Amino acid sequence: MLDGRAIKLKTQLQKLYEKRRKIRKLELEEYKEGQGQTNDLQQPSNTQGDWRRDFFSRVVGHMVPERDRLAQSLMEAAPLRSPIGISALKDLITLLTSDSRVAYQETLRPIGGQCPVPSCSKDIARYAVLHTLEDI
Repeated sequence: MLDGRAIKLKTQLQKLYEKRRKIRKLELEEYKEGQGQTNDLQQPSNTQGDWRRDFFSRVVGHMVPERDRLAQSLMEAAPLRSPIGISALKDLITLLTSDSRVAYQETLRPIGGQCPVPSCSKDIARYAVLHTLEDI
């Protein structure tokens, strides 16, 4: 059995809890508005949200231009007989029919089966491939 003072304190406590909830809710809404996030699916093409995409475009893109063009053209909605589709097919064929098992930068491709670096000149064919498609 609660006396009058205890009931008064309990209602006052409930009002303070409610006030705190409202303040937190307002702060959260202000924080969300300050984020500046959009749910727009049409983002600019230079927007990179993932570090892997950024790494791919900076490093791998200039090393193997066919891969870079293929990555860009596969994201386009175009028929295969369009210039974009034909370019994608040519790049895919180039990647599949390349003479080396590793995608080399053009200046680092083996010359006569040997490393092109003058200080190295090791026979590339004698090194075993650690991971092939059968291993995966």
